[in-house]
Amino acid sequence: MKESLIQYLSCPACIPLEGELSPIFFDNEGNDIISGFLECHLCRKRYPIADGVAVLLRETHRAGSESVYEKPAAVSSYLWSHYSDLWGDPDSSNAYGHWAKLIGDSGGIALDAGCSVGRFTFEMGKCSRLSIGVDNSVAFVRKARELAARGRLKFMEPLEGEIEREIEIIIPDELAASCVEFIVADVTSLPFKRGVFNKVASLNIIDKVPLPLMHLKEMDRVANHEAAQFLFSDPFSWSEAHTPKEWWMGGVSEGLFRGYGIDNVKSVLVSRINEGLNPWLIEKEGDVWWKIKTHRNHFELIRSLFIKAVRP
Repeated sequence: MKESLIQYLSCPACIPLEGELSPIFFDNEGNDIISGFLECHLCRKRYPIADGVAVLLRETHRAGSESVYEKPAAVSSYLWSHYSDLWGDPDSSNAYGHWAKLIGDSGGIALDAGCSVGRFTFEMGKCSRLSIGVDNSVAFVRKARELAARGRLKFMEPLEGEIEREIEIIIPDELAASCVEFIVADVTSLPFKRGVFNKVASLNIIDKVPLPLMHLKEMDRVANHEAAQFLFSDPFSWSEAHTPKEWWMGGVSEGLFRGYGIDNVKSVLVSRINEGLNPWLIEKEGDVWWKIKTHRNHFELIRSLFIKAVRP
């Protein structure tokens, strides 16, 4: 983890208070903290850093759990989904290129919440002084950091059964690897100070968290109250495997969030549904077709509905 990141961090266990974090017992290489801990000044909770990966989860025992997103098959699928256009795979989609065109070049600091293996973090790095990706999968963050550090990464792509082939991802020069960083964190309890970011993105994550509304509130908390951009996109595949039904923000016929998720998210952002967010202005709406692959004959084609919101 880059040591310069510490100035933007706060303890996720102390929200809404902002417990300052300080490195202790650490080894570093230049500006990178390779191992050690970050300790909160308020609650004295310690967050580990190992092999350069900072784990800033409210419940640190969740890191490296048996989640499906820690499995090699999931890592391979998401690496293909994020980067297959870079090696000219004819089955790839240009979803990340479409999303990237929606973010304005305003410099500043960007957050990619639920970054997975990091493609959109790199895309926002092109128009930001610093772009930070967060995900609660240690495996995803390790791969993203390797790409940032080396500019390339080899992985095994499943073809059929036990048949695989080796693929090498090479990050092109226009993706600014030098100004990106990745940490393990929870998108419903973000380890950042209030108002740090002038660009925030939430792509295909809100229907995968236990508390979707808390995710929106956290994105609002860490976004600047002025001159900010928010790119939100999701297919709204609600499932009780990820989210208790009482917390779904759509897909139900009764209650505050009855109807479709995209309408409810928009209503929360513009304060038609008052959940304490600072109002956003909706600038654009639409959809992006996104693809994920498990092997050469099996794909998922997903329509992700987006909202581009701004604060002038």
